[in-house]
Order: sequence, then C-alpha cells, then structure tokens
Amino acid sequence: MFSNQDQTPQSADGSVETSTPVDSGSGDVAAQPIVLAAIGSVLYSWYHFYVQENEAYGLFTGLWAPTLLAFANYLQND
Repeated sequence: MFSNQDQTPQSADGSVETSTPVDSGSGDVAAQPIVLAAIGSVLYSWYHFYVQENEAYGLFTGLWAPTLLAFANYLQND
C-alpha cells in the first residue's frame, strides 16, 4: 500500500532534504572503556552470584552495568 519512496523528506520549496551522518567526536573514545567496564561488572556479578554464592553482592554489582551504559550514552550525546 505505502512505499518507502513516498517518504522522502522535502522542504517548503519542494527540494529534497538530505542528511549527513553526525560525527560524535570524542564521545566514541570516552564511551569504549565504560562499555568494557559494564561488561566487566556483569562478569564480576556472575562470579559473586554463582561462584561465591553471595547473591546480594552479585545483584548489587550487576546493577552497575545499566548505570555505566547510561553514562556512556550521555557522553556520546553530549
């Protein structure tokens, strides 16, 4: 029924608008160690939860990952 060709954005004068990719700059460099830290916190929490059988500390350290990823997202959009 609808095709993607009908969805081309146009400005008020009828010309087609094109977008260029946004360069995120230094956000990519700053976010990479944070993503690695988030992965490390998940592995660390699994270790405490399953190996050490300390469920409370495992859950606590497991909650670091979404916080770190949210901070990495903030740095990329800044």
